[in-house]
Amino acid sequence: MGKEAVLKVIFGFGVLFFLLYLIGLENIVNSFSGANVQIIILSITILPVVTILHIVRWKMIVNVINNKISFWETVKIYMIGLFFGTITPSKLGEFLKYHYLNKRGISKGTSLSLSLLDRLFDLIIVSVFSVIGIFLVTNLIVLEIESIFIFIFFVLVILAVISMVFNKKIFFKLAGFFIPKLIFLKNIIRVSKKINKNELLEDMYLPFGMLKKNKKNASAIVSISIIIWLILAFQANTVLSSMNEPIALEQMLVIISIVSIIGLIPVTISGIGTREVSFVFLLTLFRIPPNVAVSVSLLLFFITLVLPGVFGGITYVFSNERKIK
Repeated sequence: MGKEAVLKVIFGFGVLFFLLYLIGLENIVNSFSGANVQIIILSITILPVVTILHIVRWKMIVNVINNKISFWETVKIYMIGLFFGTITPSKLGEFLKYHYLNKRGISKGTSLSLSLLDRLFDLIIVSVFSVIGIFLVTNLIVLEIESIFIFIFFVLVILAVISMVFNKKIFFKLAGFFIPKLIFLKNIIRVSKKINKNELLEDMYLPFGMLKKNKKNASAIVSISIIIWLILAFQANTVLSSMNEPIALEQMLVIISIVSIIGLIPVTISGIGTREVSFVFLLTLFRIPPNVAVSVSLLLFFITLVLPGVFGGITYVFSNERKIK
């Protein structure tokens, strides 16, 4: 583990322990002890459904370029990416899926873009839900001028993402700008000197261009993404209900969307600490006690990240994919 990773672990757990200290460990333990175990088990049974939908979406994304990769191979690649995503900041480890696609004959640039698309569809969906929720559900914004600025900001973010997907020139500019500046991308794209920058960008844009032509496939992927996040909101609300503190499903959808966006900030491993602070802040706006908010966050971390990560790790250990050249 590098120095930067160690610092992120220390920072994440430092934030978490400080939060536990402020709220009181006894209060959090009481929340856990008072939870309805049967309802928690119900929320766990939702996990396979979400995982299958993620895999189906991943298969559809890969099929944009290569439909010869078997479903089982797709499952392996996805689960291994899930494992590495669990133990890295902002789930950046999920981008290792590019390596296993590259091993199967897809160019590095295209493989990276396929991995990026899997995250990008989630980002688009949670951004849309966040905007809708802030202005139609939560009523959290008090000053009209503030709401206008926040609305404009989110709209610009969403438009920028969509433009990158469908506009080749903008994609080339954005990719050309970010690749040299993001360390993890520079490490991923260790391209042979025989491949020039334009060829790399062409490879990277290929999946986006294919989706632009096949709007039916793109619409299906978006639909699955929406269903996934609706189920995740239901799962999170189920966990909250186990502590007798339910809120409206649409409110939980907004909360987990905002928490997910905050989780993209790569300051801790697996969002430890920042996720709990985000849940406390957002749930207390709906009059949920802080100790319950932390308990819900920790339970969701275990159910939605740790458990899938364990199965991903098992897949990695028992597969023939362990050597990354």
